[in-house]
Amino acid sequence: MVEITQWKYASRHKRNSQKRFAALISCIVATAFIGGAVAETMLRDASLGEGLHRTFNHLANTLLPSSNPVKIVSENVPIFEIDPVETSIPAQNFHSNWERCGKGKRVTCVVDGDTVWLDGEKIRVADIDTPEITNPKCRSERERGERAANRLVSLLNQGAIRIEGSGDRDKDKYGRLLRTIAVNGRGVGDILIREELARPWTGQRRPWC
Repeated sequence: MVEITQWKYASRHKRNSQKRFAALISCIVATAFIGGAVAETMLRDASLGEGLHRTFNHLANTLLPSSNPVKIVSENVPIFEIDPVETSIPAQNFHSNWERCGKGKRVTCVVDGDTVWLDGEKIRVADIDTPEITNPKCRSERERGERAANRLVSLLNQGAIRIEGSGDRDKDKYGRLLRTIAVNGRGVGDILIREELARPWTGQRRPWC
């Protein structure tokens, strides 16, 4: 009887050990399977994210102007560096052929020492005041105004021109764009003032006679 009981116990113990071993193997296999699935998902998501990241960069830098590059500070948050919006004529360097304005349509020409037209836009040189030509108070004012206008034509034809906004106002009360003008890095207003063909603009006109 003792031998039979011991045999039954050994058999039951063996079966329990086999069950526990099988359960352990099943857990290991399941864990490996789940881990592999998770790893595969992470790799797929990372690959997808990297692909989307590259695609976004390509599209953004293709569609946006080269002067407005896209800076990626993280893979999910693009920061666009956009130049401030300017009204009408933006600041830029360019060359153009200038002459005195005639009686016809005005496109790109010089009206007087502090007023010009550029591509159909009327511009007031914001930082100076020059003698009047249209309604001068005296003969000497008209003569100096003509010299200022001719000198401005000469300056504008000497090299690269840069036109920029000035102060908080975009236009004066006559609707003219308020801009500063530089040629080859030198302000035309400063040159005309130094040559006594203009005065610094103080907000009101002073007599030239």
